[in-house]
Order: sequence, then C-alpha cells, then structure tokens
Amino acid sequence: MSEEKLLAEMERLKQIVGKPGATLEDKKRLIEAIHRVLEARGDEYSVHLYGASSHHPAIVACATAFNATYFEAMRNRTPQPDARRLGQAAWLSALPPLVGGQGIADFIACVGFGMAIEIITPEKGSRLLYAAQVAQSNQRSMDQKATRKPEERRRGPYNQQPAAVPPDAPSEISATIIES
Repeated sequence: MSEEKLLAEMERLKQIVGKPGATLEDKKRLIEAIHRVLEARGDEYSVHLYGASSHHPAIVACATAFNATYFEAMRNRTPQPDARRLGQAAWLSALPPLVGGQGIADFIACVGFGMAIEIITPEKGSRLLYAAQVAQSNQRSMDQKATRKPEERRRGPYNQQPAAVPPDAPSEISATIIES
C-alpha cells in the first residue's frame, strides 16, 4: 500500500477514535496504522524507552503505542512536550482492561513499568494501581463465590427465605387507625 493510502487510512481511524464510543479495537487499528506509516517511511522505532525494555506482551503493546504516537507527533513538528503528552495518552489507552486475573496482572505490569520509566506520573499511577487493587479484590471475591456450594453462600437481606406464615394468620393485611 502506498504511503498516501496509509496516511489516509490513519487519518480515517483518527477520526473514529476521536469520537465518543470508540472501541479498544478502533484504538488498536489506529496504532497498527501508525506502525504501517512509520514502516513505509523506513523509520525505525522499538519498545526501548529511556534504556528500559521488556518482552511482556502487554508492556510491549503500551510502549509501542507510546512510541508510534510520539514519533508520529514529532515527525509532524509537534513540540516535544506535546508529543510526549500524546504518547502518554496512547500508553494509557493501550492499557489492558481490568477484567479477569490475567487482564488485571497485565494492567499492573504496564502501569508499574510506565511509572518506572516516567511515562506515568506517580499521582496517576497511584490512582491506576488503586483501581487495579479494587478490581483484583472484586475478582477474588467473585472467584470465591463461584467455588462455594449454593448452601454455603451467605444470604443478604434481599435474598433470604421468606418467613413461614402461621396457618391462623389473616389472608389480608388490615390497617388500624389510631386516633389521638
């Protein structure tokens, strides 16, 4: 595919991702389109950031998103601080979802690595890791509930067995008005 077609595809995907309701798949397609443009131009980039590298797939995805976005912004003569902010946003958008044990572990790995190489600020990283901690706690709770037998599950106030009604109780509820 020619560079012009690749650029047109990338711009089309930027429009989709920039609108509300953009999915993770749309963002991934945009990142892949940026990669194709950079490859077509013969640019080399890697997942090495500030001398750090990783072979963890989730970290590679986040680092690749950062690099592709950052280098594309720099190529478009975006000032370096703005290009870095765009790269940081790309890193955050590439974070794995906080779903399931593996997703949570991958999320924590990406946030931790991002903090270590100063892509994610300590303040934002703390909030993200707290969200991961809540998700992990919720996941453990769900896993424990799933392994319990039905008779062992704790009953809450809204799912208790109804109390037995005495046989001589009236069938209708009546109200007594008390006058003072």
